[in-house]
Amino acid sequence: MRKRIVVLMTVVALMVGMVALSVATVFAANDSPCSGNGSGSIVQVAPGAQYDRDGDGFICRYNRYDKFGALVDTRYRDDRAA
Repeated sequence: MRKRIVVLMTVVALMVGMVALSVATVFAANDSPCSGNGSGSIVQVAPGAQYDRDGDGFICRYNRYDKFGALVDTRYRDDRAA
């Protein structure tokens, strides 16, 4: 009888852990100041560069990868959140 309770409590603890990990991503904050899907990063460019619309010298860089993790292309936009 004790073995069944131990196994049951172990299974319940694993299930609670799995639910907590899957729900945690919903409440995670976006740490990127770039809008979009959160994959953007800030890069510094020379003021007046082609993509720098507001002239502050900072733009967002978005990298796109294929299913194997290889870099496919990089796009630059000045769409930082205010």
